[in-house]
Amino acid sequence: MRREGGCLCGRIRYSVQSKPLRLYICSCRFCQRMTASAGNAMAPFYKEDFELFSGTPDVYEHVSEGSGKRMWLNSCPTCHTTMFMTWENFSKGVGIYCGSFDEPNWFERTPENTVYIFAEEAPSGTVFPAGFPVYACHAHSFGGAIEGPRVYPVHTMRMPKASQTS
Repeated sequence: MRREGGCLCGRIRYSVQSKPLRLYICSCRFCQRMTASAGNAMAPFYKEDFELFSGTPDVYEHVSEGSGKRMWLNSCPTCHTTMFMTWENFSKGVGIYCGSFDEPNWFERTPENTVYIFAEEAPSGTVFPAGFPVYACHAHSFGGAIEGPRVYPVHTMRMPKASQTS
């Protein structure tokens, strides 16, 4: 099962050989800034199932405000598309930004394999689908306690906080 992806200009190309471990729909401020949008859809894979077969990406090292751990963003030096990242927290994995796949919908998105994270930072108007786990912050503890997910019975929109509307 080989699936490919790459950057906007085609200079950087990669492939994966497995289904993703999970799908994260993230609304944290880091993902908002990194994508210049409402957030990010990222699928982690084990590194042994990932191959970079064309081009050499620029690598930007960033330290997470939340965990204090490093992460490395890989982008095209020509068109500046960020396609994947690696982390100090999960050294065996690579996280691929789903929009960079040639076929971004090649795997199912189900409540069993998909989580919504950092809902408390999501822009107003973000909709969380019924039946999917939604975490206020991160879905992993990295050594600390986390609040379990909410599962909404109906599609639920994040509304502006009272302080944001005045």
